Amino acid sequence: MRRDLRTKGIRRRNVTHLLAVVAAAVALVLSPAVLPASAHDQTTLISLEAVASSSHVRVRSSTDGVAVKTLTMADRAWEELRPRFVNGPAEPVEIVVVEDEAEYERIQPAPMTRGFATFGGNRIYLRGTDLDQEVVTHEMAHILLGANVRAGLRIPDWFNEGFAQYVSGADDHTIEVLYMATSENLLGFSALDEIDALRGPDRDLATIQGFAIVRFLADRYDEEELWALVTRLSHARSFNQALLDTYDRSDLELSDDWLVYATDEYGMFSLVGLQMAGTLALGALILVAVTIWLGAAIRRATRGSSPLDLTQTEIEEADRAERL
Repeated sequence: MRRDLRTKGIRRRNVTHLLAVVAAAVALVLSPAVLPASAHDQTTLISLEAVASSSHVRVRSSTDGVAVKTLTMADRAWEELRPRFVNGPAEPVEIVVVEDEAEYERIQPAPMTRGFATFGGNRIYLRGTDLDQEVVTHEMAHILLGANVRAGLRIPDWFNEGFAQYVSGADDHTIEVLYMATSENLLGFSALDEIDALRGPDRDLATIQGFAIVRFLADRYDEEELWALVTRLSHARSFNQALLDTYDRSDLELSDDWLVYATDEYGMFSLVGLQMAGTLALGALILVAVTIWLGAAIRRATRGSSPLDLTQTEIEEADRAERL
């Protein structure tokens, strides 16, 4: 449940609001999704005859070139991530690259995704028109994390999505988090725990704030502790117990630490906030300068095309006529 906060700083909210809306839309477009393992057989796909395989990954696609390219990225992601996890999937990871845009739109679990994985399973679906290393690594992270979470243990979507973004090297959501921090709309852990990353009007919060929190955990308490948390998820009684055992702080204490950290890192007077204000001020000055220049150019062009202006030849002929 979202905190009921008093609104402050209306003017500064207006400054960042438009940028935040645009950036949040981009974040949704770029965000992959994750499905429970029970849903991994619900799709029926068009014929995918191209196959590329390695010892740990099998890729199916419509064309050989895409299958081989995807396998190369998947093997790179596997080699980077697999050594950090205690357990791996019971079977090779099955990657289905859907090059038919209409077919992908039909099967994706949420609007505007680039890919989705079956958490606790071994299958990944990727949009063939939007392939890159980041999305492949992101979805591989979901598969490996799911293989290392104890059966029946629920982890919040914000951690699932935030962790996958962190290890895949995704771009951070600085503008969105800055807006949320300055408008006092950042959520604590308990509120974020209720956010469904696939459904609902606030599903982008699991992606945006989840990534920011995982970065906070790695920055404030060291990245190795983050991997220790992942290891504990294989036998912990609950996600909050794993947090306590890893950081020696309860989820409520960590939540308070996160909100203080976010204010320091993303507040209006933080380094990020000052940089953003400077960028906006510079952009405003450039806009004013361009407007003035265009106005002057238009006035010059208008004067140059005036029927009252005389050519040099007409001026000389008028001088000769006056002398006569």
